[in-house]
Amino acid sequence: MDRRSFKEIVKEYHLSYKTLMEILNKSKPTIQTYMSGRTDPDVNSYIAIAQYLHIGLDEMLGLTKGQKLISMKQYNELKIAHDILADLLKR
Repeated sequence: MDRRSFKEIVKEYHLSYKTLMEILNKSKPTIQTYMSGRTDPDVNSYIAIAQYLHIGLDEMLGLTKGQKLISMKQYNELKIAHDILADLLKR
């Protein structure tokens, strides 16, 4: 299974250079080298983007096969809703 390139990720999630510079704390020339494919970002950069987007790394990189994963934020929101419903049903 092939992972998506950095450029594909940026395009798919509509990330601007300014946003990338802020998320990654990198200069515009560095972002440009990532976009051109001359160099790849480090793992921490991919993690920072995934956290910013509230998605899993595997989803962002295109490594899931039709499987929909949820972010930790979404999981926590569902857990809260589940707990509220469970509490209401006890009454």
